[in-house]
Amino acid sequence: MNNGRNTAGKFCAGNSGRPKGSRNKATLAIESLLQGQAEALTQTAVTKALEGDSVALRLCMDRIAPAPKDSLFGSAYLK
Repeated sequence: MNNGRNTAGKFCAGNSGRPKGSRNKATLAIESLLQGQAEALTQTAVTKALEGDSVALRLCMDRIAPAPKDSLFGSAYLK
């Protein structure tokens, strides 16, 4: 086996071919664009939520107190 592949060149069972901890290129690009801006973006979202912006409020609440995954009252059912 070479690089987790069998003799036919296909990945072996349980091996997706991506090393543990590797990141998607799109994710890395977005993170580099937002680098250093997280605090300002968070403060803007909180300010808008406090001003009554329902989308910003939902964003903040989903991050602060997310609904349990097995809950029937998750945000997917409230839309």
